[in-house]
Amino acid sequence: MNNIGMSLPWDYLCSRIITREAVVLGKNFGSAPEFLNFLRDLGVQSIELRHRHKTLNETDMYRSIETVLYYDMALTIHGDTLPDPGAFNYKKLFPWYKAIDSLYKKEKKNITVTFHPIINDTNEDVSAQNTSKTLSLIANQDLYPSFSYALENQRSKGEVDPGITFDGVVHMVSNIPDNPVGICWDMGHSYSNVINFGHALYPPKEFLKRVIHTHIHDIGPTGRTHWPFKENRVPLKENIELLKEHEYQGIYNLELSFDRFAEEKNIMKLVTGSIKILRELT
Repeated sequence: MNNIGMSLPWDYLCSRIITREAVVLGKNFGSAPEFLNFLRDLGVQSIELRHRHKTLNETDMYRSIETVLYYDMALTIHGDTLPDPGAFNYKKLFPWYKAIDSLYKKEKKNITVTFHPIINDTNEDVSAQNTSKTLSLIANQDLYPSFSYALENQRSKGEVDPGITFDGVVHMVSNIPDNPVGICWDMGHSYSNVINFGHALYPPKEFLKRVIHTHIHDIGPTGRTHWPFKENRVPLKENIELLKEHEYQGIYNLELSFDRFAEEKNIMKLVTGSIKILRELT
């Protein structure tokens, strides 16, 4: 069975339209309930909540999560920026935990939460060590419902970043006691690094066997990531075959930034086509 997901912003799902992305979604797809029905008919089974606007309160977050649950969709979450280990505060990092705990107590479903590595130092080793330490603190929290955590590979932006290579991500998750943290393979990020910096095209097996979540998007004509599959630059077929070879059981999550291609013609067709491609390949 295909296990296809879609990333959507928190404010759109709770009907508090704040971000430009939510405006674009409303203009092209209507309300969140309308779009979720549309996605479900296309075979999308999971929603990833991302881009949590700082003005959203507990009620807003509850409504966003409740909307996903009401439409019988699975849930994943793109976490906020990781703090240094000395500044770790679970309540601040997971402000939506009460809503999850309230809404999912009866469901007993595992929820994957994805994080980016820490970039706060000119020393890559220090950033990598801090990332591993903070993720270790998170993974060792005794919470219900259970969460799975994934570290995402990053697109190189010219910063001293420990997460722009496959090996760098493997190194950080390998340094977490008992390896309780998996990997989120962002295929658009890794391919952007291929075409711009000559990085490895495909991950090593040490990376692939740890993948528990994916972020899937193409590269636009000007090099922008989080683009629908119109240009078909990312080697999606080959990537998915690699995941299948390593018995990947997670979600194939389409992570589009709808505001980035807002000027394209027929956005609905682009989104529908991207989902169809994923459905055929998975």
